[in-house]
Amino acid sequence: MRIAHIVAYLSERGEYGGPLSVATAQAAALAQRGNRVDLYTGWDGKAEARVPGVGVYARRAYRLGRSKSFATLFSPSLMACLIRSLHKYDVVHLHLSRDLLTFPAAILCRIMGKRVVIQTHGMVKPDKRILSRLSDIPMKAIFRNAAAHLYLTDAEADNLRELSPRQHNLMRVPNGLAERSEQAVWPQDDHPEVLYCGRIHPRKRVPEFVAMAERLLSGYVKARFTIVGPDGGDLENVRNQIAASPYRNAISYEGAVAPGSVASRLRKAQVCVLPSENEPFPMAVLEAMSVGLPVVVTESNGLASSLRKADPAFVTGHSAEELSLSVQEILSSADRWALAAMRSRDAVRRDFNIRAVCDLLETIYAEANL
Repeated sequence: MRIAHIVAYLSERGEYGGPLSVATAQAAALAQRGNRVDLYTGWDGKAEARVPGVGVYARRAYRLGRSKSFATLFSPSLMACLIRSLHKYDVVHLHLSRDLLTFPAAILCRIMGKRVVIQTHGMVKPDKRILSRLSDIPMKAIFRNAAAHLYLTDAEADNLRELSPRQHNLMRVPNGLAERSEQAVWPQDDHPEVLYCGRIHPRKRVPEFVAMAERLLSGYVKARFTIVGPDGGDLENVRNQIAASPYRNAISYEGAVAPGSVASRLRKAQVCVLPSENEPFPMAVLEAMSVGLPVVVTESNGLASSLRKADPAFVTGHSAEELSLSVQEILSSADRWALAAMRSRDAVRRDFNIRAVCDLLETIYAEANL
């Protein structure tokens, strides 16, 4: 099949996170199966625009005024590129959000008579603000015209039904990744690294990661604690917390990592910790597990039930004390860590396999063309 994926933003700092990771993972895996796949995206002009086996059409994206919101992203050159190219695809997979890039792309697909497969990644929710309610009018038409609408969680499906009560083509498709050949290893100096990887946003509760690190270091745990990711509004607070810590020499903020380098950075660590609450389906956690990295998440995480089956230490409460106990157990010995690493790899292979995702997608795409 000839498949186009459209996603809003590719940037050097990786701010767009999960939706971009999902889109690139799907595109690469579909291409590996012999499909012709192209990825269209807004671009910051700096990030390396390359996905193995996939044609990438990255066009400069801008934000209105001084806004930092993704909702204001727009790209006239990408729209022009889509106008020239959409006719040649059997199916268009649109990673849709309320922005000035993917939303116009959806309208363009409708004008050109292209039925699309839509995936919103939880980004399109009922919103009482006036601009959102106005955009809901064409949004409902876009939803009705879609060949399929992919969702991840029951909560996301409920939101979509509330936005468009006549939804009849909702299909659950999990996120997935391929297991990677390069894997994390136990450090020769027996000083493992504990990593946070994601946006530095209040919802992610990165200060709790710092508090967890302080508890472990005060208990004479020999480890390094590193925070990696772009600023999402809480970086100054986190930096101040680190500067005031008596253990600041063992806790550091490293900066952001380019999207294509996330897996390489993850495999240098020994544990990945995500302290956020009610995180629906964090791709950074799957990325970590794909390189054999044990993970620790809170019990409100959307992956909690699967991770608890893999290893009880992977899921814990929300406090710094509870997080520290899980990390301490995983790092209690090189053998215990190796067992956790093996269970991470096995969970990706069993529960989050990109091959199973592609089987579903190819069936959905084929039915879209009937």
